[in-house]
Amino acid sequence: MLTNGAPNRFRILPSYKNEGPKYAEYAKYRKAKRIFMLTLNVSPTEDEFTRYVEPELTKMGVEHVRERFEMSTADYRSLVLKAVAYKPDLIIINGLSFHILPLVQNLNALGFIKDGNVVCVMDTIDLLYGEKVPAGLEGIAFISPFFEIPGAVPHADEWRARFHKAGGKVANYVQAYAYDTGRLLVEAYVKQKSVRPASLKAVFPYEGVCGKMSLDADRDLVTDLGFVKIAAGGKLVPIDATVK
Repeated sequence: MLTNGAPNRFRILPSYKNEGPKYAEYAKYRKAKRIFMLTLNVSPTEDEFTRYVEPELTKMGVEHVRERFEMSTADYRSLVLKAVAYKPDLIIINGLSFHILPLVQNLNALGFIKDGNVVCVMDTIDLLYGEKVPAGLEGIAFISPFFEIPGAVPHADEWRARFHKAGGKVANYVQAYAYDTGRLLVEAYVKQKSVRPASLKAVFPYEGVCGKMSLDADRDLVTDLGFVKIAAGGKLVPIDATVK
């Protein structure tokens, strides 16, 4: 972990510690019985899935298999055909944005994607901030910070408008967490006359434009994540995945 062994180090962005448990939460919401996972073969993803995702799916009694792919992979169609052949009721995709796009587009070309039966990693957000949302993403769900979920944080839209007016750019969750981090530093100095680790920890829990934030024992950010679905035209539709 980035913060282990370094008491003056804090994580300011959501991590797989926040994201990992959300996959099982989504599987419960979908009442999934058979899951195929496509995951990038790198150590953080391995840790996320072996520590948080697969044990929980096993505990839930969900059948699941995982297919790893390499950073340089180019044969997305074979991966997708293998996933579809498993006849899953949910596919989980975890990779970088340039992996997610061709995987989802190939699934859509096969007519597989139906109303959120594919859930993707938080990196899917990166696909939404180009000149236009790429074609072929309609129907997928992805894990998202509250800042990106319409209506999740009451004052986020107002801050986003001020950010755009000041700099001419559309803010995403990275800029929003950076802004909240700056506010945390200021608040720590105002209250404690210091920005040393103990002073920073003292201002948590904190509520900013990204919603409620706290720290765990490793000084990693604890923050709310939710789910959205990409609808026609790139519109984001919040998903209430609360299991009743």
